[in-house]
Amino acid sequence: MANVGNLFVNFSGNTKGLTKSLASAKSQINKFDKSIGRKKGSSIGRDRGRFTSAMNERRRFDSQVGVSNALGSPMDEGHVIKNRARLAKKEKGARQAYRQAQRDQTISGMRKSVAVAVGVFGLTVAGVGLIARKAMQQTTDAVANAKKFELLGPKGPEIIAERIGMITDAMAYASSAKGSQAQLGVAKSEREAQKVSFESGGANLWQQFTALMNEFGSTITKAFLDPVGRSHDLYTTARPRAGEVMEELKQQRNANRPTGGY
Repeated sequence: MANVGNLFVNFSGNTKGLTKSLASAKSQINKFDKSIGRKKGSSIGRDRGRFTSAMNERRRFDSQVGVSNALGSPMDEGHVIKNRARLAKKEKGARQAYRQAQRDQTISGMRKSVAVAVGVFGLTVAGVGLIARKAMQQTTDAVANAKKFELLGPKGPEIIAERIGMITDAMAYASSAKGSQAQLGVAKSEREAQKVSFESGGANLWQQFTALMNEFGSTITKAFLDPVGRSHDLYTTARPRAGEVMEELKQQRNANRPTGGY
């Protein structure tokens, strides 16, 4: 019977597993971030400071130009144009760096959220990739199954016309000089690849590998399924015998049963 102590132990074990999964996910994220050279967390603060400084410097210069003009002693026009171009370029570079840092931080945050979410369920990056490929395969299969019945809809005649057009286009290309030359090039390359495979021994090696894998598969099948088959045969053989034994016991019980009244 479950008690409070058992519930506490179970809850503690589940919590430890969750904590371990989160720690593992965090470790994998940090390793991945280091491998791609992600910027440090304080980088966005530095880029924001540089952008703010460059923007304020440009504004101060514009204010100085305005004050000089108001006092009747304007600055040299060439000097103003040169400095404005320099400050605008500096501000543009700082703005681009700051925006890039913001994008990097957003992407990193999304990557962490996904990795932590899958880490809670004990999934690795390879596991997530496998699930994604399975989902894509299911989508592809669904589209392929629907395509089998593409002519049933109201646009069926138009689809037939397009399919026939594809066939005639292929025939026209294959019969043209350009298409025939291209097909010849493909045929030559395929023959050369086959020749290299035969001469290098690659084909023979692959055949030997295939035969070895077949033998290995047969060995594994026998190792796992033979015991199951023998158990099934034993059960099949013993089942009728058990019925016979029960019938004999029933007959003996009836034979030993007293007859007549008391």
